[in-house]
Amino acid sequence: MSYQFIYTTSNCEADTDVTVVVRTQGMAPELEQLVVERTRATSSRVGREPAFSYCPISYSGERYHLLASVRRGEADQCSAHHLILRESECRQLMNSDAFATPAGILLMLELQRFWAKDWSGSPVVLAEAEARFPGTCSAPQMCATWQVLTGSSEAAVTLQRPPYTHGCVVTLPTGIRARDMLSLLHESDAQSAERGWGRGMCVPALEVRLPQDAERLLCAVASPLEQLAKEARVPLLNLHPGLSEVQQVVAQVPTKSPNAEESPTKPPASPLSVLPVMLPCRYVEYGAEGLQERQIDEESSHKSYALLVAAGSIIVLCGAAILPNLINRKPPRAAESQPASLRHKTRPLRSSSPRPKDASSPSERRKIRTDAPAPHSK
Repeated sequence: MSYQFIYTTSNCEADTDVTVVVRTQGMAPELEQLVVERTRATSSRVGREPAFSYCPISYSGERYHLLASVRRGEADQCSAHHLILRESECRQLMNSDAFATPAGILLMLELQRFWAKDWSGSPVVLAEAEARFPGTCSAPQMCATWQVLTGSSEAAVTLQRPPYTHGCVVTLPTGIRARDMLSLLHESDAQSAERGWGRGMCVPALEVRLPQDAERLLCAVASPLEQLAKEARVPLLNLHPGLSEVQQVVAQVPTKSPNAEESPTKPPASPLSVLPVMLPCRYVEYGAEGLQERQIDEESSHKSYALLVAAGSIIVLCGAAILPNLINRKPPRAAESQPASLRHKTRPLRSSSPRPKDASSPSERRKIRTDAPAPHSK
């Protein structure tokens, strides 16, 4: 059974105590504390752009997969929403979805508005339930994100090769959004047999720390994290147009010329803005009912069915009005000049009703219901 766990802090930038507002029944307090420790540092630095992370954790001899969304709400309140999958659920997910990756699941749930932004209701205790996802992850054959950032879709396999498989820092041009970073990792992880499960990730990486074993930290170019990676000789991959081969670990920290002139520059727009289609990401405020079993999908399906029936009826009525006119339409006058034998062969079928004597008079006249990872209330 999967777990959901949401905590809030009254001030993102201050080291305030966390308040648990949603938890799954049966979740051990020690597991809750472990989850808080994993995301507390990120939640204290999150900006207006949400942050997403994934990491495998072990508790009581069992392996779990922790997916998290951390974001700042109104009045600087911070909300950290966690989804914890058991190892068996992860394997079932990989069998049912050919392109399921941690980044792909995080992105899919973000576009489905699953992750909570704010919490203003009373605390909720959810019943244990198997994770159920609203749809499947997108197929990464085109690798459009890598194509735009590097000029080659084949560069997506770079993160699946040494030295980046043992933990690395990836820098991207300024302006890249968090969900585009998720798309980047999804397209890359889908190239491997394990599809990224077991390899941690954080986008964007807000802490200035070194990556753990096999973890990928994505950040903007020239960030403090990039400088730390250079000093520690951590594998560093800079994504830019023309990337054609695996880059090596940076050996030396480049020094800045003392005579270099500094001038403030406006951050460039995201290179991914040239993509013709990017799914919108909308945020909504979740109340207590927003994380419990809902009938919205069923009602929506009934409304969609009613609209289809109405549209079909209109098409049938239009066809019924036009068809008799097409059947009774007289052949062109040019046919009268043909021989009688040919006129007989090309003559239209005679209508069962008598033909009008006057040829010039008018004739008589068709959640998975797929649910988000389903929290159930008692």
